[in-house]
Amino acid sequence: MEKMYGVVLAGGSGKRLWPLSRHGLPKQLIPFGQTSLLVQALTRLQEIPFITDTAVVTTQEYAQDIQKKIGNNCKLIIEPVSKNTAAAILLSCLEIAKNDPQAIMVFSPADHVITPQAQFSAALCAALSYVSEHDKLALIGITPSYASTAYGYIERSHDETVADLYPIVSFHEKPSREIAQGYLAKKSMLWNCGIFCARVQTFIELFMKHMPELYAQIKEECYQDIAPISFDKGIVEKVPDAVVVQGKFSWTDVGTLEQFIDQSQKEIPNNNVVLLNCNNVRTYTQDKLVVLYGVENLCVIETDDTLVVMNTEYSNTMDHVVEHLHQSGYEDFL
Repeated sequence: MEKMYGVVLAGGSGKRLWPLSRHGLPKQLIPFGQTSLLVQALTRLQEIPFITDTAVVTTQEYAQDIQKKIGNNCKLIIEPVSKNTAAAILLSCLEIAKNDPQAIMVFSPADHVITPQAQFSAALCAALSYVSEHDKLALIGITPSYASTAYGYIERSHDETVADLYPIVSFHEKPSREIAQGYLAKKSMLWNCGIFCARVQTFIELFMKHMPELYAQIKEECYQDIAPISFDKGIVEKVPDAVVVQGKFSWTDVGTLEQFIDQSQKEIPNNNVVLLNCNNVRTYTQDKLVVLYGVENLCVIETDDTLVVMNTEYSNTMDHVVEHLHQSGYEDFL
């Protein structure tokens, strides 16, 4: 029987979640509810009936801490340094293919919140079943629930190949607000969840065809020379016959402080905050009582050594602040 591997992509540092994420505490390990985003992502894959084995791919910097979190119940694949998702996926495929060249693989990011499990399992099982019979790449898409400018979009065909599975027409970058509103009205437009399924040899052949330089660099162990690029940019957008499963679960990419606070406090509400005459305000505090009065469009984050007050309009660009602090000598706070 063919083995199916669920691999969690966990190499990112999460600069946009500073000050919660730090050098020694990447976003996938920040406490989230009773566990962490990483543990939740791994558990989601382990609960899917088709998946027989799981792995986490991360960098040398985070490997020890992640090993402590996941124990010995799954494989740990280690990158020397982070080079974005294309390199992480190819490295994982080459590692798995050494012992299991017939493997079927699904890659899923570590920083997503997905519910309910049953609907997620149904979508992944449909994708895995399809790629087990076809040498093609399958993605997971979600019907947009609002006009997001933070997500990429997949335009699917109107004709189903099988139930909830469609040929992909095109990919679209993160849109302007006006364009996103137009996407919302089209049934053929889906959010790109960044979840990819294929046979391990299909993945490897796609890299050999579309990214031969990256393939050679990893085979020759020249990891430091790799130019970082996402799997979407390097491979997915170049594949003419990829398909998408339209998932029916709730999905959030927890890529900003605003999203992290919203999602984490669904599990454990913050009771140390009083909001009076406020609108669109999010807070993340520890022990202090925080009172906000007559303000709007703010994120307020308090940790042991920092206090950040930010307009929510800038929540997607916190990495700019991190770079400024780095250049200004505040390395101890990063």
